[in-house]
Amino acid sequence: MVVIGGGIAGLVVAYDVLRRRPQARVVVLEPSAGAGGRIGRARVAGVFIDTGPDAFLARVPGAVELAHDLGLGGDLVAPATGAAAVWSRGVVRPLPGGLILGVPSRLGPVLRSGIISRRGMARMALDEVVPRRRVAGDRSVSEAIGSHLGTEVVERLVDPLLGGISAAHSDQLSVDAAAPVLATAARQPRLMRALRRQQATAGARGQIGVTEDRPVFLAPRAGVTEMVDRLVAALPGDVLQCGVGALSLSRHLAGGWIVTGTDGVERRAMAVVLATPAPVSATLVRAHSPRAGVELEGIRYASVALTVLAYNRTSITLPPGSGLLVPRAEGRLMTAASWWDHKWPHLVSEGNVLVRASAGRIDDNRFLAMTDDELVQGLHQELSQVAHIRAMPVDWHVARWANSFPQYDVGHNERVDRIEAALEQDAPGVVLAGAAYRGSGIPATIRSALAASARVV
Repeated sequence: MVVIGGGIAGLVVAYDVLRRRPQARVVVLEPSAGAGGRIGRARVAGVFIDTGPDAFLARVPGAVELAHDLGLGGDLVAPATGAAAVWSRGVVRPLPGGLILGVPSRLGPVLRSGIISRRGMARMALDEVVPRRRVAGDRSVSEAIGSHLGTEVVERLVDPLLGGISAAHSDQLSVDAAAPVLATAARQPRLMRALRRQQATAGARGQIGVTEDRPVFLAPRAGVTEMVDRLVAALPGDVLQCGVGALSLSRHLAGGWIVTGTDGVERRAMAVVLATPAPVSATLVRAHSPRAGVELEGIRYASVALTVLAYNRTSITLPPGSGLLVPRAEGRLMTAASWWDHKWPHLVSEGNVLVRASAGRIDDNRFLAMTDDELVQGLHQELSQVAHIRAMPVDWHVARWANSFPQYDVGHNERVDRIEAALEQDAPGVVLAGAAYRGSGIPATIRSALAASARVV
């Protein structure tokens, strides 16, 4: 078997196949110098810090189980604080309680937060008294949530959180694909009432994800990249081949496939797992399944930059909480920031305070035209408006993730159904895995990889 792509999806596929079939011959091709994809680390002010996701959802299956398999179960820690804020209309306010992916389930906490105007609160309150008609089919997050609670709730709460996860815009983001729990509730006559009912039912059943005595996020003590390190270490030495990409995919006359690498070597395999971004997968399968190729090309991607800034501890005073979200309506360069010292106090830099700040959305690529120095300067200026900063950062690192965040546009689930059906018919033995299809978070990506592994085995 050949796995194309050495991000966490490709690594998990190889790891799981070899766990199920130790005698299997598996090769993972990764064009870059190292594995992990967007999961990586950099040394900033003497501390190794994640330059991609710094935690994963603990309340959905996938990542926690893998961490235990890798011997990291006893090493998982939760953020020291999960209290985030939103920078809206020039004021930083704590996010209200009762939010589910940014969608309020109760009026009171939102009213007390001051994030939504009186007019917006009046529109939101209509959800409790005026039932909406049931709507079938997929809709955008803006339409599904806004029809119940109004556009202001979407712009100031839902889009910064739910849209921010994948750098998406709620006007195009599929509620079915991005938030199936919200999609189910939004089809009910009253959204907030349906969300409260879902919470009560799940809590009564003891389902993880609702009970308050469990953490929302977890990460290995040394950072998320530790999971990638463990996966790589668990693979035999000849499995992962970094610095080698896939040039082409062709059929073998005796059955199966031939993967031609950038090193000129032809590798025969009965199964090929494409754990690559959708456009790369489209290039590889287009000649064998034009239908799948066209659909894969239709999956858009956003670019994001994640910057780590280190400030001398005497020159900065951070706000309370874990960080803040920035609605796109603010027009700022920064989309979110997290206070590393508050979230992960066991990873602090001696004498320094670390801040992670991100930029970039599907409709905002300003940072692409900036040098790293210009990006750091711009983010520093905006951070100075919410934190008491009296000097420039003493160290920093910029990670640019170009075309790395797949967009789940309306109709995404149906698109993925068509892709998988076309490949099964036109290119049997070619399987997809990764964040572009059935969920973009780490747990969902791991589940995608495990599903691909099961099909191959």
